[in-house]
Amino acid sequence: MLLGFGEQIISLFGKGYENAYLPLGILVLGGLVNAFTGTVGHLLNMTGLQFVTLKILSLATASNLLLAVALVPTYGAIGAAWAAAAGVTLSNVMMVVTVWRRYGVDATVVGLAGRAPE
Repeated sequence: MLLGFGEQIISLFGKGYENAYLPLGILVLGGLVNAFTGTVGHLLNMTGLQFVTLKILSLATASNLLLAVALVPTYGAIGAAWAAAAGVTLSNVMMVVTVWRRYGVDATVVGLAGRAPE
């Protein structure tokens, strides 16, 4: 919905937001990655791996911050959106891999993978 009608929705907020569609699209893509990876963070937390989750989220936050510092001065809101989307993607992919390696479970929405090799 936001990708298809984002420009019209953003225009409701006034003239100052006409350049916000591209950052919105980038953030939506990051959100889609988040949605498709499933609830891996909750799964890790509920199975006693909350400190692994903490480490992954700390690394993703640090990467988000470093990317923002590198990209925002040059690219502004677009750089900030890429940094945020990259941080979300990194954390979710790392958690999916951790769940796969630890439990042999594909927690993604697609669920295409079989059992992990034993």
